[in-house]
Amino acid sequence: MTTTGKALLATALLALPMAHAHAQVDGMPYVDAVGAYTQSQIMRHRGDESGKADRAKQQRDTRKTTVLATRPATSASSRPLPDLTFARSPRITTTIHAALMDVLSGRDAAARPKTLAMFAPGIASSPAFRDLLARQLGADRAQMSKTLQSGALQRQYGQYLATSGYSAGNVGDVQNAFLVDLWSVANGGAMPDRKLVYSAMRNRLRDAYAGNGPAPPAMDNAQKQETAETVALLGALLHRAWRTADTAADRATLRAGATALGQRVGMDVRALALTERGFVSR
Repeated sequence: MTTTGKALLATALLALPMAHAHAQVDGMPYVDAVGAYTQSQIMRHRGDESGKADRAKQQRDTRKTTVLATRPATSASSRPLPDLTFARSPRITTTIHAALMDVLSGRDAAARPKTLAMFAPGIASSPAFRDLLARQLGADRAQMSKTLQSGALQRQYGQYLATSGYSAGNVGDVQNAFLVDLWSVANGGAMPDRKLVYSAMRNRLRDAYAGNGPAPPAMDNAQKQETAETVALLGALLHRAWRTADTAADRATLRAGATALGQRVGMDVRALALTERGFVSR
């Protein structure tokens, strides 16, 4: 992990369950942006970890949520975000697709794009979960490759994000959406107003970059693409799998799998609630 990543995690106060020292993505040093990014969204609202959080205050805050969300933009919401968009390199996309098919096929691999390498153990921990994700692409590697190359899944997910004002070409938006979908699936499909949630999380990211909380480290174009495309594909597969799950057993498998993926970035879905203000402690 880079010096920037280590300093950020020290600020976040928690040791995340992954380390990618001196990793490379398309020849560039890897920055642990996913774990650090998650902490920028959840660390300021962890509450009393001993379980003695002020429940009455939380209920009052929740009742105020809609009012707060509909107030005119504050100084936080007017602060500019750094450029989190990226130009796509076909080489990086091809590498991600091949590695994802390996993971979903249960193949061992010594080298993977590092964001996928971080999530792979969570996927592999449950063959049933892995198979449910793989089924969204096809019955075998040839069908999975055809689906990925067609771009249909990616376009559908991009449209899904766009309905709430987000962009699949923005690494911050994609990671926000991924965290929301992880939480939603792990909690049985629960979801407050998505547009309000997305807006609140974008404002929280502005606050983090302004110095009011742990902010993700800077990323170059290749790092933004590798992170965003990997997370978007995982989010798209999880979202589609949940929508098409038709048995209680499949839904239980998906809930457990989403919980496992959250743990890979230090996110305990059992300890967090999702409101129109973003993630808050239960």
